[in-house]
Amino acid sequence: MALWKSTHSIQGRLAGFAATVFLPGTLALVVLLSLNILEARRAQETALLASARAVSAAVDLELATFAATSEALAESDAAVAADWNRLGRRVERAELGTGVAAFVRDLSRSRRVGRAGPAEGSTAPGLDTAAMAKAPRRISSSGRTTITGLVESGQGPPAVVVEAPVPSRGDALSVALWVDPQTLLSALQSWGLPEGAMVTLVDTDRRVLARSRHPERFVGRSATPQMIAAMDAGSEGVTASRSLEGQATIVAFHQSKLSGWTSMVVVPRSYILRPVWINGLVLALLLLVLGAASLWAARNQIRALSADVRALEEDAHSIADGRLVARKAVRVDNLDRIQAALSAASIELLKRQDRQTLLIHELNHRVKNTLATIQSLAAQTFRGADGDLRAKFEQRLGALAAAHDLLTQTTWSAVDIRQVAARCGGASGHDQVRSDGPSVLLQPEAALALCMCLHELTTNSLKYGALTRLDGRIDLTWRTEGEELVLTWREEGGPPV
Repeated sequence: MALWKSTHSIQGRLAGFAATVFLPGTLALVVLLSLNILEARRAQETALLASARAVSAAVDLELATFAATSEALAESDAAVAADWNRLGRRVERAELGTGVAAFVRDLSRSRRVGRAGPAEGSTAPGLDTAAMAKAPRRISSSGRTTITGLVESGQGPPAVVVEAPVPSRGDALSVALWVDPQTLLSALQSWGLPEGAMVTLVDTDRRVLARSRHPERFVGRSATPQMIAAMDAGSEGVTASRSLEGQATIVAFHQSKLSGWTSMVVVPRSYILRPVWINGLVLALLLLVLGAASLWAARNQIRALSADVRALEEDAHSIADGRLVARKAVRVDNLDRIQAALSAASIELLKRQDRQTLLIHELNHRVKNTLATIQSLAAQTFRGADGDLRAKFEQRLGALAAAHDLLTQTTWSAVDIRQVAARCGGASGHDQVRSDGPSVLLQPEAALALCMCLHELTTNSLKYGALTRLDGRIDLTWRTEGEELVLTWREEGGPPV
């Protein structure tokens, strides 16, 4: 019955250990899975935001080119001299491209005084004088090249205006490039956007400037309330929203410092969530497989360990009882080596125990004979001599005998320094002597020497030191410093030295 309880206890403890390790491990794996899903989503959102920044930078580069062109035309000799024919030839050489037209605006009369544009057959915005008059104008206050938001262009699609003042004409004359904003998305395929992504440009009034999908339906419309709130909260970010078509989307947006426009890269929410959940599902399945395999292996290992550990426990009890442990095979390799070591140790311990018992008996016999001989010699030597001298010698001999008695009790093995201090005079029979220090094991030779030293110090204190007075005190302390033992004997309250 006891054997069954022992086996049951081992199995229970091993099973409990396995469960204790498995449950926190499972929780850790769940946390790891959650962190992996969050990290995967964060990586997707970071990549999407990088795409929005790239789109914004590409649009800014196009706008900077248009601004440089309008400034070059405005600062040309033809514009300063109001030579519109020559300015038109300069515009043709500038090769503005499809969807761009150049105009000269005289704001004092709010009418068109000159025009230059791309070659015939282009899709430049169709403009009239009324549209130009209504176009926003900000160079009068800034004196610099400005970029407007969406402007209705009359006969053609809405446009944006890049306008530069003509020097020496104040704010009365300017050269304006009317640009179809949809042309800004002409290099869409070279931007490395995610598959299925849509690009939307929004001006500072939160109206759609250009759109890579269904621009004819949504250009000029206001952005959704969710996106307006997101753009008001920060200049860039990634947020969940709904497109103007009503589709659930994830939008990365970035506001340009040049124009104030916001570039958006819009993808369906499945673009972000599908890879994240696929990655999480694969990792979860992998963790389940590994967990099941670990539990199966642990179950088999528990069965093997329970029997082997029980056998090792019995061998250890045999050694403690001084019995011989026979060599027997164990199924687990590491435990087999332990069993072999226990068997060899039991044989060696029995041999040592026999030798030690013999030596101790012989030593005790010799010490007793030696001390008896010394006492006899001392009695003959000090016969008729000073009584104090004979008493001093006998006291020293008694201290030596006390040390030998202590070593005999410990079978001449290492002795605790506290036992030496209590037995050999330092704290023996004196309430005025206090000893304190850590437990330190002394070898027999050191214990004998220390015992004699403490006896001499105690004797001197009884004759000349602190122990000659009732209020005297002795503090015996020791400490270790690396490999060394530092012992301090301090007397207080005795006669002057």
